Amino acid sequence: LERLGEDRYALRCVELLEQVFEPLPWKKTWPLLRLKEFEKAEEMIVATEKTGRFPLRVLNDRLSLESQFNRRADSYQTATKLVGSLKPEDDQEVYLNNRALTAWATFKFDEVEADLKSNLKYEDKYSRGTAHVGLAGLYVQQGKLADARESLLEAKSRRDRRDPSTWQFDDGERRAMLAKLLLVAGRSDAAERLAREFVERPDRLGNSTMGAKDQGFLADLLLYAALHD
Repeated sequence: LERLGEDRYALRCVELLEQVFEPLPWKKTWPLLRLKEFEKAEEMIVATEKTGRFPLRVLNDRLSLESQFNRRADSYQTATKLVGSLKPEDDQEVYLNNRALTAWATFKFDEVEADLKSNLKYEDKYSRGTAHVGLAGLYVQQGKLADARESLLEAKSRRDRRDPSTWQFDDGERRAMLAKLLLVAGRSDAAERLAREFVERPDRLGNSTMGAKDQGFLADLLLYAALHD
């Protein structure tokens, strides 16, 4: 249900499980974050921390909460602590990507590039995205359009090698990034077509704290930029 973005139903299922087993605060944090019930989410993070279980999850949930409040320095420090605590068997891909996002928010662009490139070696056929899209965004921002193009070509190649069930999580993001590249390159007509596709076929957001309204706003903003270029 979380993967489908059905957060209210996910919370209800956890509540039913708690009637049979034990309190499961770590199962409630993510839906609450997506529902923007931040005070309750923080309570669940504290409750999870008190159990002494899932320390990496606690750190990751905390940095997600800090990011929602735009506590950029705090979220970067938490993400750095998290990455420094990783063991080889941990989910390097998710945590490196999250640290890259916090580095981006604090203008540490060399670290963004390093984390995203490190992330590439952990991607597999069941990854729900690729760091190549993030690298393309970084290169567009830096005016390195040829590098951005190469990153997007590699993103498409990696997407085609992944399990089809993962495509719905980042196809829209990849199209939107290509639209941004085309827009910067002066190809507003092609950018408009891709932006419309992003508006009409958004990504599934079950693996992100971004809500449908936030994604819709970004899609509309991109289309507006393409139409008024």
